[in-house]
Amino acid sequence: MLVVLPLLGLVLCALGQPDPKDYASRVASQIVNNKETFFRWEYGGALIFDGLWETAQHFPSIDYTPLLDSTLDAWAADPTSFGYKILNDIAIPWSTAIGDTVGLFPIAYLNRFITESNATALALAVRVAAKYILGWPTRLKSGLVSRNEGWPGQQGHDSFIWGDDQYMGLTLVARLAVLLERQDYAEFVASQAVLFSDVLRTRSGVYAHGYNDATHQQSCCQWGRANGWALLSHIEAWKSVRHFAALSEEADTMRAILIDHVESIVPLQGPDGRWHQLLNDSTTFLETSCTAMFLASITEGIQAGVLDEATYRPVADRAWVGLTSTITTNGTVTGICEGTGIQPTPDAYRTRPTDYLHSGPGGLGAVLRAAVAYDKLLHGLGPR
Repeated sequence: MLVVLPLLGLVLCALGQPDPKDYASRVASQIVNNKETFFRWEYGGALIFDGLWETAQHFPSIDYTPLLDSTLDAWAADPTSFGYKILNDIAIPWSTAIGDTVGLFPIAYLNRFITESNATALALAVRVAAKYILGWPTRLKSGLVSRNEGWPGQQGHDSFIWGDDQYMGLTLVARLAVLLERQDYAEFVASQAVLFSDVLRTRSGVYAHGYNDATHQQSCCQWGRANGWALLSHIEAWKSVRHFAALSEEADTMRAILIDHVESIVPLQGPDGRWHQLLNDSTTFLETSCTAMFLASITEGIQAGVLDEATYRPVADRAWVGLTSTITTNGTVTGICEGTGIQPTPDAYRTRPTDYLHSGPGGLGAVLRAAVAYDKLLHGLGPR
């Protein structure tokens, strides 16, 4: 079956299955056309830079890395930029969240080091990981990274857990663990991943958007993108721990967490292949960013041999068709919920805007990651 399914993918492409390269090219071009809006040092910009870099690595003809490099250079040289301040040991006030501003974006510099051996880029990423991730000051008694900001009507001090922070806070350290052979980094990632799962997983297996440790209460809703961030984080954490022979138990745990989460969201996939803004409420709108994140996570899980291809390939195929229905001829992507904090009611999620120019913090870059991952699946590429 592992041989037959990639061949089936090539046949589907020949019969008119939407071509990932074409869609990636459109999306990337439109992002670059709006770079003044989307090129920002924050978590949405991190996902966009990461997506553009992955696109260039897999589709060499769609290569915007010179533009990415010039932007990274400018931010490293601008005294008002985070990049300059990090490289010159200028203190940056703590943000309200571990990865929203400083903590996630350096994956763009890490990518640059991987392809260009740029020592300055690596130094910046390492400094952020050591100070702003591993040194994050706000935590629960369990050690889980937390925030002081929750959702309306809740009281607490440094007691709030956000599903978003799994990806934003752990990804840089997870990737550095492998690159630098830092087992301690991988151990940190694994322990945090388990703690996130312990408090956010609902009885159905889908994750709540937030949790207040002061009241031991999960937030109201199973927001799609919070689950997308979590699934992407599961993949990053598993890749990190499986690299170290001494962490085989942690790798088994992360594998189980990933499989459990995927099993919970698959039955909630809509007929056209997409998932809803609130995963357990089919009256909410079909949302693009969580669909892209789920597709990327499932296809990467298949490629890595964690998820059974015969079981999950049809899910990925449907998700890809659904995702491409949101990409217009000029590369604008529709249906991405804008950046969203933990909301107090389902109606507050239901009415969130989906304007394209506000979709950077909404996970626009995940569309590129999904296109690359799905193309690798079609052609039988990627690690097994």
